[in-house]
Amino acid sequence: MKSYSRYWRKNRSRHQSTELTLALRALRKVSCHLGQNIKPVFWKGMAQDDDSSILLDPSSFKNRYPLPHNTFDLLVAQVVQEGLSSMEWREWIFHQVLQKVGRLDGKIKPFLVPLISSAENIYIDHFTKSQIWNLYLGKLWDSKKKSCNRDLSLPPSPESLAGVWQNKALTTNRNSDLHQYYDDLLIILDNFTPKIRRISLYPKVSQRRLKRKDLYLELWSAINNTLIQWEEFRFSKTATYFNDDSGVKLEEDEEEFENQNRSAEKSSDSGLTPEIVDEINSIMEQEDADLTEVIAVAIQDPEAELMDTIFKQARARSDVLPDKTQVIRLRKIFKEQDALIQRIRKRRVRKALAEGKLDARRLFRVPIDGKVFKYQENPSQDYLWQICVVADASSSMNGKVKGSKPWLIAEKSFASLAGAARGFKNCLEIYAYSEEGGICNLTRLYQNDQLYTVMPGGRTPSGQAIIAAALRMKNKFRNSMIIHITDGAANCGLNLKEAVKYCEKNRVQVYTIGCGCNQQSKDFLRECFPAGHLFFLKDIHHLADGFEKLLKQKILRR
Repeated sequence: MKSYSRYWRKNRSRHQSTELTLALRALRKVSCHLGQNIKPVFWKGMAQDDDSSILLDPSSFKNRYPLPHNTFDLLVAQVVQEGLSSMEWREWIFHQVLQKVGRLDGKIKPFLVPLISSAENIYIDHFTKSQIWNLYLGKLWDSKKKSCNRDLSLPPSPESLAGVWQNKALTTNRNSDLHQYYDDLLIILDNFTPKIRRISLYPKVSQRRLKRKDLYLELWSAINNTLIQWEEFRFSKTATYFNDDSGVKLEEDEEEFENQNRSAEKSSDSGLTPEIVDEINSIMEQEDADLTEVIAVAIQDPEAELMDTIFKQARARSDVLPDKTQVIRLRKIFKEQDALIQRIRKRRVRKALAEGKLDARRLFRVPIDGKVFKYQENPSQDYLWQICVVADASSSMNGKVKGSKPWLIAEKSFASLAGAARGFKNCLEIYAYSEEGGICNLTRLYQNDQLYTVMPGGRTPSGQAIIAAALRMKNKFRNSMIIHITDGAANCGLNLKEAVKYCEKNRVQVYTIGCGCNQQSKDFLRECFPAGHLFFLKDIHHLADGFEKLLKQKILRR
């Protein structure tokens, strides 16, 4: 079979992490060519499984690196399908149709979503008819046809009916030996196929989405009238049992059937291991990354004053040495945190369990239930923190305070904090942000136990930087905080109040330490942050005191 990506995908590798990174970078370029506000693309395991990302399953090509070109064509097709569907308001249409339809009879309710999904695929296919993406989509439709293992001589299941209709509309293949129940339904669905295709000719996306919503409601009304006339498909208790997704399962096979489903779900949910994910992120972080589209998708507000946002890795090593006194004071906090975890670990012992260390005092339970173990829970996850410092590196930080540049003083505090946190299990990130040429630059200053530096300049896009930093935070930590450091008010980019709301919604606590702010800046910051999340210092020289006060208050909580 002809593979289209063979002609343009040249950067490939036999090393797993490198190949997955190169492939992901190529697929993200594909999404950028589709248009604006496309969902970010990830491998499964790199992001949470929700509707805000395009997740690609790496299990279909395990241990085959570099990726076969035909496999990569299917990945491109999936990005195109999900990306364009999102641009054409697929989720909104599903929500509206389900809301309008209301409550349905149990036996016909499962047919609704698969039929709308196939209708949307027919629409997207015609929408891309004159584009190169249609060639990739054609391979995707063929692959879905081959993956259907339903016996079509049986009465239709929701997936098989939608699949037969889609296969008839989008491929040259035709299904044969269909059960008689398909006949009336396919006549109705085939009549709607040209109507769905004509909607793609409307010039405005608002027109296209409303037309599709109304047409799908009309389609469901016609299909519903036929479905309710079906006789219920039941098995006799004495009949020979065979696997069928719409049949009634016998009691003796119920447990086996559930076990098969559970193992199938487990295998289908398998994504990349955390080790591979860390390697991919490490490789990708070595290059600049455009976060503009990711932020736009996260905010979901077309009227938000967004600006282009670039994530960078600082290149220049910082020659600022930590303050030994500050390191000792801050390190004392992390030691107290470690001692707190140890004390709590000793308290959290549950007894009479089926696993853990042997509890001699419970040996009398051996003839009863064998639960003679004690299991000690690890409380570390509840008390470890992901700490992200986001520092203002605008032109005002390049001035002079008491004969010294504020940025150099701030760097000394960063070096002290990094030295104090080293050796503990908390995650520390340090970023600097500034505006240059209308672009917000978020620069990573701390990596591999090394502190880097930047040259301050430009305006202050605080809201843009905070939400960019929040989007880069890892999901594995239960406790996450952003410590925002600034000497003034935000004057460009996303509204600071909106960024704070986003962080609160996603369980990221945001605190601002204002250093030497004037009254106008203080009033502005008080409007954006809730009570208890804002600290003002006389000047930047007291920044380490601010770190100490905030960390004591948060990570030493009982």
